Amino acid sequence: MTNILFDIISIQGSINGGAEFTFRVLEELIALKNIRIIGLYDSNIEFIEKDLDFYHQKLSNVIDINQSESISHIIEQEQIDTFFIGIAQRYFEYNLENIFCKIVIVIHDIGDIETYDNKISMLWKKEKRFQLKLFPQKVKKTPYDNYQKLILFCEQPNVNIITVSDYSQSSILYYFPQLSSKKIDILYPPMRKIIIEESIENDTLRNFLLTGRSYFLLLNIHRKDKNAQMVLEVFKRFATEYDSSLVTTGGGEKLFPKHINLPLLSPSDLGHAYKNAYALIFPSLQEGFGYPPLEAMGYGVPVISSNVCSMPIILSNSALMFSPFYKNDLFMKLKMFRKDYLFYKEQANIRYGVITEKQQSDFNTLIKKIIG
Repeated sequence: MTNILFDIISIQGSINGGAEFTFRVLEELIALKNIRIIGLYDSNIEFIEKDLDFYHQKLSNVIDINQSESISHIIEQEQIDTFFIGIAQRYFEYNLENIFCKIVIVIHDIGDIETYDNKISMLWKKEKRFQLKLFPQKVKKTPYDNYQKLILFCEQPNVNIITVSDYSQSSILYYFPQLSSKKIDILYPPMRKIIIEESIENDTLRNFLLTGRSYFLLLNIHRKDKNAQMVLEVFKRFATEYDSSLVTTGGGEKLFPKHINLPLLSPSDLGHAYKNAYALIFPSLQEGFGYPPLEAMGYGVPVISSNVCSMPIILSNSALMFSPFYKNDLFMKLKMFRKDYLFYKEQANIRYGVITEKQQSDFNTLIKKIIG
């Protein structure tokens, strides 16, 4: 019997790729035999998709970190073999001292440091507000300060560091060369499961799809790091010359006649939005891995992507790349894309097969590392 202390904290408080990844790991572990899982949560952070009762039903025990002497005490009391942490940064403010069991910790990226260091101040301010919401009165002046204890923890010989892309590994070692002696495994995260229902829940999406109009898809425009404002401005100009619409998710106002603005969609409705799109535009400024382009490619939908961080390595030549800082570059690439559409559609299908095969293999490796 393997006793695992599992990080529920990384699933709490937000819906993002890291949280979805952590939940996928939990689902996989729950399905295994001879595994005893103790969930670690924080009662000061809200539950989003699954409530506390779900974890009580599925796990052997669930422990509130605020009601415990320390994480090390929990590990000793529960005779833990492995402590799994799904998002390293969620443990900035917790006591990680005197933990001697095997630890598997995932650093998806260090985007907060990169946006700060590269003077993308708008994103750093956004990140700081997010941290303040989770940990009021505790966020320090710079992201470097936040990482001091975490990096010391990661240097321990019992800590196994996982990251999700070559770019993230390089970024970690660039900013924290003291980790150069550590083996940082690159394991691609698994695709999230999207089950598409026959019916479409969102009325606006359903009615628009019935028109059969061609559209580009842009996701999560409410998130500043996704750089949506640039696309909205460029597409407003593009739409005056070409008969294409822009469908966005994340709320906001309708900004021009061919803009169809939707709220955040259910997974099923998102699947419908993906599979009917002409193409996905992915203008992100910072990505450790980047799920949406691959999700779109899974439906045979080609991608126009920013050319920064992990995207060139993950997508290779399967997507048309543009600079997320130059509006005319995107405008030019949108026009080029129409001419080379069939090429990128074919490349999208090929690349999706290559990456998903690696994702499944890497996910199996991760699970073995946790339970082994």
